[in-house]
Amino acid sequence: MKSVRAVRLEVWRRGATVTVALRAIGSGRVVYRAARRSERATEAAVLGAERYCVTQGWVLVMPPANDGAGEAESVA
Repeated sequence: MKSVRAVRLEVWRRGATVTVALRAIGSGRVVYRAARRSERATEAAVLGAERYCVTQGWVLVMPPANDGAGEAESVA
C-alpha cells in the first residue's frame, strides 16, 4: 500500500512580498513555493498550490483560519 503524501499550506508576509508554500508533513521539506507582491497574484499562487497538489498526488491539509470564529466570546 502506498503511503499518504500530505502537505500543509503556509502563507506568510515579509514586507510587500507574500509567500505561499506547501510543506511536506513529516519531513518538513518545501515542495512548492511562490512569492508574489499583489493580492490578486497571491490568490493565483494559492490556486496554483492547490492545483500542484492534485497533479502530484499530494493531500492538502489547510490549517484553520485564525479569526477566532470558533472561540466563545466573554461577556462582562
